[in-house]
Amino acid sequence: MLVCSGLLKSGLTYSSFVDVELDVNPVQMVEFVWHENLFSILHPKLGASAVTLQYGPSGEIYKFCGRDLTEEDTKQTLKECFTLCNSRTC
Repeated sequence: MLVCSGLLKSGLTYSSFVDVELDVNPVQMVEFVWHENLFSILHPKLGASAVTLQYGPSGEIYKFCGRDLTEEDTKQTLKECFTLCNSRTC
């Protein structure tokens, strides 16, 4: 699923709302992959430092953390680093 399209800048936050009909709980990891639209001889590397996911029915919030920078079309796996339960689930 596409979260952002266009020029990415370091230090900024990008977000997207995704609604799926499948029960994906519990999510154990998130994969980040980026694709370059323009030819570049610089071979840049990008990465996601954090992804926050809120699970609809329970309201649980998961945070996935990463440190790596990856080249284009290379998967970066972010592992769960924090879970916050709402008052109905804790």
